[in-house]
Amino acid sequence: MQLLNVHTLQLTTFCDRNVSDYAILSHTWEDEEILFEDICDAKKRSRKRKNGWLKVQRSFVQAMVVGYSWVWIDTCCINKSSSVELSEAINSMFQWYKDSSVCYAYVSDVTYEGGPSVQIVHSRWFTIGWTLQELIAPSMVVFYDNAWRRIGQRQERILAQKIVGATGLPDDMVTRLNNPWSFDLRTYLDRCSVSQRFSWASHRSTKRLEDEAYFLLGIFGVTMQLRYGEGSQAFFRLQQEILKDSDDQSILAFRHSTHHKHDLLAESPRDYHMSHDIRPIYQVDFPFSHGSTTTALSPFAKMLEIPLYLCPPAQAGFSERISWCFVL
Repeated sequence: MQLLNVHTLQLTTFCDRNVSDYAILSHTWEDEEILFEDICDAKKRSRKRKNGWLKVQRSFVQAMVVGYSWVWIDTCCINKSSSVELSEAINSMFQWYKDSSVCYAYVSDVTYEGGPSVQIVHSRWFTIGWTLQELIAPSMVVFYDNAWRRIGQRQERILAQKIVGATGLPDDMVTRLNNPWSFDLRTYLDRCSVSQRFSWASHRSTKRLEDEAYFLLGIFGVTMQLRYGEGSQAFFRLQQEILKDSDDQSILAFRHSTHHKHDLLAESPRDYHMSHDIRPIYQVDFPFSHGSTTTALSPFAKMLEIPLYLCPPAQAGFSERISWCFVL
């Protein structure tokens, strides 16, 4: 990854093994952002006249106050003219946010008036697909308003309650059980059902249709080749990648958001808007289960092979044997 030195404004490449402590910025893209080309051209004085320059500058100030020399900002730390670098960045971005020392969430459409009544969750920041991983992944997220006044940390009780209510995220994941640095995020996410994780994204949007899949890669711990131009096929490929490693049948617990669709797999995260309470089968105590609870799913190009439990119609006893069936 490439990090910006807050003192020299120079980009430095770090390998995974020697990355330094760094701050990271989460924000919504607006007009006149500072881009990679602006940073690389040291003689381009016009960058300081762009509206986005203040956002970069204030990120540097916040980092320097607590002693960090490095900052990562998506607008200017990725060479988007290189398809290889862009693919690496999108596949690694969740981990980069997770490894950061602190994430500054800049909500440019909020004016902080003090007190617990601040309506931060009405910000556009909470409707963008990419900011979902930026809310979940870092150990420490600090919110700032349009004048860079500190609103609060994600895990602070009053703010956390607003975030949980607006996003549907689990309370203990938002608060990190008051110990963000020892919280095992990967284990926690893997214990959430596939459909539940999709539901967190069901009310968020992206400019590019393919990004509906790409911004979820880190949340599911998978990587994919980027193919901009493939449209909704990207989300189909994401589900196939998930099925390669997961036996969670809740991936089928969706409702098509468009009436004319009858596909076996979902078309977009919007199809999971009613799936936030669905748990994985291993977290449910089935009184009728006997022996193995293996539920392996086998993905194919146009079908799924699925072993399913057949629930007996009787309300008592549950003595009937479990049968296997296949959904094509």
